[in-house]
Amino acid sequence: MVKSKFTPQEKARIILESLNTNINAAELCRRYNIGPLTFY
Repeated sequence: MVKSKFTPQEKARIILESLNTNINAAELCRRYNIGPLTFY
């Protein structure tokens, strides 16, 4: 099994950041070095 890059708390923080700011998904993906499919 592959170890996740982010903890559940970090995942929640990233999602909340996307909902609470005007930063689009593409920018968040670049910021956290994740792919768009992983984000969605």
